Amino acid sequence: MRGNFHQGFVGLLQGWSTLHLWDQLPLQGCRCAQEVLLEFKRDIVRVARRGDLSPGEVATEFDISVESVGRWVRQADLDDGATGGQTSSRLNELIQLRLDKRRLDLENGILHRAAAYFAAGSLPK
Repeated sequence: MRGNFHQGFVGLLQGWSTLHLWDQLPLQGCRCAQEVLLEFKRDIVRVARRGDLSPGEVATEFDISVESVGRWVRQADLDDGATGGQTSSRLNELIQLRLDKRRLDLENGILHRAAAYFAAGSLPK
């Protein structure tokens, strides 16, 4: 039974990778996967910038969506300073701050409920 759950969970994660949500997935603790993904993106941007192939041909060659190719090239342009906007490091920092805020809000709510619970139990009868 345990093996089936593990296989199903791994299958779910593998299925997630095909949804082109790589930029939104937190890959904390997976330095290897994150480095491979960044290198994959750099390779695609390098091929797309060469100009030998159209974005559609690059997408077909690497079996990804045309939108991903365009998004990665635009983000690489931002990171290289070719165009104005937020760099990847700035966006990653913003995402991390939003995640931290969400976690702190949840912890704060738990503390408020616990304080109310204990305060109600200490009332004189």
